[in-house]
Amino acid sequence: MRSQLGVNFVNIDFENRLMTINFNPEQITIEYMSLLIRSVGLDLIFNEHDVSFWQNKLGNYFVLKQRLKVLYSLSIIAMIIFLSHSSVLFLLGFSILTLILYLSLFIYKSNKHFIRSLWRSDKIGILFSFIFATLGGVSIYYKIGNNLVFSLLFASILIVEMITIYRWSNEKKLLK
Repeated sequence: MRSQLGVNFVNIDFENRLMTINFNPEQITIEYMSLLIRSVGLDLIFNEHDVSFWQNKLGNYFVLKQRLKVLYSLSIIAMIIFLSHSSVLFLLGFSILTLILYLSLFIYKSNKHFIRSLWRSDKIGILFSFIFATLGGVSIYYKIGNNLVFSLLFASILIVEMITIYRWSNEKKLLK
């Protein structure tokens, strides 16, 4: 057991017939650890609170990393639209889509059972992004200032991206 990658230490209590294993869940999965323990004729008993804590942390990190890639690709498209001034409606659509993608991180079903909490930075960023997207949509409806509309919608996308990057870097720090 000690020779496995990711196993920090193994302590065997022969009197009580218990083996305590400390391992790094980033290097070795719980399923693989269970197979290893069963291969020596023992059963796996673990602290479920610790396991669910690490699974939630890792799940949040991976889900956020996937969303970050999507937001980067959407921002490139939004930047091209912004620079070419081709269509205000496309920029409005991307502005709304990025906000919906970010909000989907906090929905139970789309997050594969990893429940996340809204931080203060999330609340502020979502509020400002929503305000800018709404003002941009209202400006489109009333045909007010084309450059103002582009700026508002583009700012709403940038705000969502900034809070996503901030959240991702903080969650990455928490994992270490």
